[in-house]
Amino acid sequence: MILHTEDIGCGSETIVFLHSGLQTGLTDFENILPCFKDKYRILLPDLRGHGKSESVSFDNYFERTADDLAETISSLNISKIHLAGVSLGALIAVHFASRHESSVKSLTLSGLMFNEPHDYGELHRHEVEIQAKIMKDKETVSYFNNIHPPGWEQFIKISKNKGWYPFTKNAEIINQDLPVHIIIGSRSDHELETITDPIKEKALITIVENAGHLVNHDSPEKFSEAILNYIKDL
Repeated sequence: MILHTEDIGCGSETIVFLHSGLQTGLTDFENILPCFKDKYRILLPDLRGHGKSESVSFDNYFERTADDLAETISSLNISKIHLAGVSLGALIAVHFASRHESSVKSLTLSGLMFNEPHDYGELHRHEVEIQAKIMKDKETVSYFNNIHPPGWEQFIKISKNKGWYPFTKNAEIINQDLPVHIIIGSRSDHELETITDPIKEKALITIVENAGHLVNHDSPEKFSEAILNYIKDL
């Protein structure tokens, strides 16, 4: 499936930004575009079931959405990309790099855990509680109805099972022959906990002070600067 994609800026190299859950390419990254669009071609896809991209099926979501992205960039005659994903987008980026490694020039991951933190059970319960509150808030549901296609609620069901999070796949990506950059907010303790010594040896780690899970929102300038500094010499 070809994803609805905002195609912005110009440059000989392309950066693809993958958004977090229940957001869109524009809602997550519009505020960082000025930092990139004069130097790079920027693609902001809406992931499967988000924004203007259809929700055909949520089965095998990570794999199918990664293949959606492959089909999308192929339709644009792009062979190589710098890929940056945040939260859900980082999970899709990992699966894309695993399945389509030859298309990836660099991989930046933010808002990701590489193994199960000690308090994962509590963390997961908290996330499920937040999702339940979202579905009970009429104003929030109305907002999501306006920006997402019918059936977007099915996405929330994916993470209700405690075993939904692909820790193993995330850890495996470090062992592929790819330049990997990990951006973490200093306030995101559960993510910091999962950065082991082997990961530190193989990936560049950028810790952004006073930022949490979504560094692109908490500190957009530092998020952008970290990515630009990383990819400029690759």
